[in-house]
Amino acid sequence: MFTTASLAARIERAECTMLMELARAAAARLGRGEVVVAPIGGGVAVHTGAGSPANKLAGLGFADLPPIAELETIEEAFALRRAPLQVEFASLGDPVIPRMLGHRGYELIGFENVLGLPLDLAQLQDVEAGPITVDHAGPDETATWMDAVATGFLHPDTFDGPASHESFNRAAIEQIFGDTLATPSFERFIARRDGAVAGGAGLRIYE
Repeated sequence: MFTTASLAARIERAECTMLMELARAAAARLGRGEVVVAPIGGGVAVHTGAGSPANKLAGLGFADLPPIAELETIEEAFALRRAPLQVEFASLGDPVIPRMLGHRGYELIGFENVLGLPLDLAQLQDVEAGPITVDHAGPDETATWMDAVATGFLHPDTFDGPASHESFNRAAIEQIFGDTLATPSFERFIARRDGAVAGGAGLRIYE
């Protein structure tokens, strides 16, 4: 499935609205003064706590160039929290953005791929039944789900390319997934292989 700029913009909007939902959950937990939610240039910068995987600026490149003064304000807010401001920029966004960030001293540190799959009946019919079952995580399975997803994120994929530039401790991972529990747009699932827990997943539908 090849993407277009309009599809990339939709994906970025979905990412931004998810970050804002997580920030609302974090604000209820920490207090609004501890959380940063700063819309800028069609995107949003979010800080939801020390070491959180959600601390980032996403969504730039599909609207007008953000004013430097707004970016400086966000940089200062992250600096006050002793957190680096990491910008996730889609390669189909306006290339003026990475040039502008480069002039401000930002450096490219890695690449991340977002995979897409059209959800149609033919795709679902091609799925073969096997020893793996996937079911909604029930209210009494929260700890089981949390252990599965946190353990998975603590073990990044290994392959013959460069290592991931990110690493998070278990407490930070459990905290961000804990915030999804307070966000009604997320659904949680547990996968089992021959009855034993094999993995966990979250689903969020946007547009």
